[in-house]
Amino acid sequence: MLSLSPLTVSSSSLGTNDAESSKKSVGNPESLSSVEAATDCDSHLPFEIPGAVVLSAPSLPVLQEAANELYRQINSDPSCTNQYIIVLNISQPLQEVIGGDRNPLEVPYRLTLDEKHQRGVIRIIPSKAHERVTQSFSAQLIRNNPSDDDDWPSLVIETGLSESEAQLRNDAHWWFSNSGYQVKLVLLIHIQRSPQRRVVLKLYSLRPTTARITRGLQVEVGRTLLDDPASSQAVPPTQLRPHLAAREIVVTSSNVENAPLELEFESVMRRPPAPNTKERNIIFTAEDLTSCCRHPMSFR
Repeated sequence: MLSLSPLTVSSSSLGTNDAESSKKSVGNPESLSSVEAATDCDSHLPFEIPGAVVLSAPSLPVLQEAANELYRQINSDPSCTNQYIIVLNISQPLQEVIGGDRNPLEVPYRLTLDEKHQRGVIRIIPSKAHERVTQSFSAQLIRNNPSDDDDWPSLVIETGLSESEAQLRNDAHWWFSNSGYQVKLVLLIHIQRSPQRRVVLKLYSLRPTTARITRGLQVEVGRTLLDDPASSQAVPPTQLRPHLAAREIVVTSSNVENAPLELEFESVMRRPPAPNTKERNIIFTAEDLTSCCRHPMSFR
């Protein structure tokens, strides 16, 4: 995992030993070596993914075979649209093995584990050509905005096949909610391999949203006014909510639509730009985007 603070870039890597639910990446250069706590994931654990391989109480050899076969299909068959293995009734020993620092499946994978309910989702990570998209974006951000480490990333990059978009959106909400909204931006990168190779980028950011007035909220406001007429609670609270950018950026081998990609400086660095400096929003031009996405375009 490449991490910076206040700018912290994570390529979808998070793990925990003591929380009931966790995420962890294993077997790729961006894996998180240290363990960080994550809680309250139940509402964001997807156990109904169309097309996913489903295994119940598998042994490690059975899980290894399934993971290797799926990895082979993903990297040899452009029509393969599934990256996921859903594992139910996971024994405690198997949880410890697949959630550990080693790579027992012998292929790179991303694990979302619900220890309490003994279930997990394994996302098989495609070839290195796909992972290099994440690394390219991360490297450019780190090169231009050096800083120290931090507990939670301000920016997370989630990369996957285009057919897994719903799951990537689910992952984006996981990062926002479980970080207590310390994660400010999530960049989703969808790689489409057929009929035309292209990369689609979608940016989620946090935006303040006023809570919708409901009957329950009106009653609560009424009680507050009776107890304390001057209370600020009388005003509907403003909450942070993930907001999807209106335009998606599409990168092909010959064109870039809706460039540039602009990341708000304050969201990334967790502070305003310093006055009288060159600090400003981070811009990925069409040329930058083409460079970052070149590996999936040339991969065969």
